[in-house]
Amino acid sequence: MGLSRRAFLMTAMGAAARLATGQQRQPNIILINADDLGYGDLGCYGSSLETPNIDQMAAEGIRMRHFYAASPVCSPSRAALMTGRYPTRVNIPLVLGPTDDGGIPDSEMTMPQVLKSAGYATALIGKWHLGSQQKYLPTNRGFDEFYGLPYSADMWPRPLMRNADVVEQPANIDMLTRRFTDQAVQYITRMKDTPFFLYFAHTAPHLPLGASPTFKVKSGGGLYADVVKELDWSVGQVLQTVKANGLDNNTLVSSPAITDRGGRVVPDACGDAKARLTKAACANRWSPAFPA
Repeated sequence: MGLSRRAFLMTAMGAAARLATGQQRQPNIILINADDLGYGDLGCYGSSLETPNIDQMAAEGIRMRHFYAASPVCSPSRAALMTGRYPTRVNIPLVLGPTDDGGIPDSEMTMPQVLKSAGYATALIGKWHLGSQQKYLPTNRGFDEFYGLPYSADMWPRPLMRNADVVEQPANIDMLTRRFTDQAVQYITRMKDTPFFLYFAHTAPHLPLGASPTFKVKSGGGLYADVVKELDWSVGQVLQTVKANGLDNNTLVSSPAITDRGGRVVPDACGDAKARLTKAACANRWSPAFPA
């Protein structure tokens, strides 16, 4: 579906207004983020890689062609996503390391905090990278639940955490997408009767690459293609779970929604060398707001 930016905003606001009048409960929001997935690495953006679930999602909703991250690197781009402000204004201009004593300041309001005040349950599954010290962890920045890594998978000691507890260290790279997906499916099913915001932030396909045995050496295009194929499977699992729980007409799913690097399969997909650093693929699906 093709919409101008103005038409997109008007459509979304119209749907939100209809919900606000009491026709339905607040819509669920699932924001799926793939780390370092290139603009040109999805089938619906011209890639030779097979991504049928994301392609179908784009066909049933809206495929963004001018969607940009606020920064080409992890922490600043996520700071902007969570606060709606430029990274420098929240004092996260650079990537945070495992030992850095920094994160989103208490003075900033985050997306999950805003949604919690509106009655939403909130969860982060996957990569945070906005402060690994206790006071900056997701459960202290608006999320009720957290299962994932506090920073990038290429940083050591790579703990897999549930809320503030380490459950595995170092985390098994090959199994992260599978584990995150299982957790996301369980969360959606468990919260089906409550408005929820799920921020599902994959560590892949950021280096180091890893895929579960089901997908490794199965794509025929090398390990990167295996990783993308598993990410597409993950999106399919989320969509199937939404449908199976009767949430299809009341759930906005946005995927993949961050960054960067243009594309490994179609490097010039963005058409502009400068845009390759921040232009990202993004598909949005919500039947009442964005009819196919």
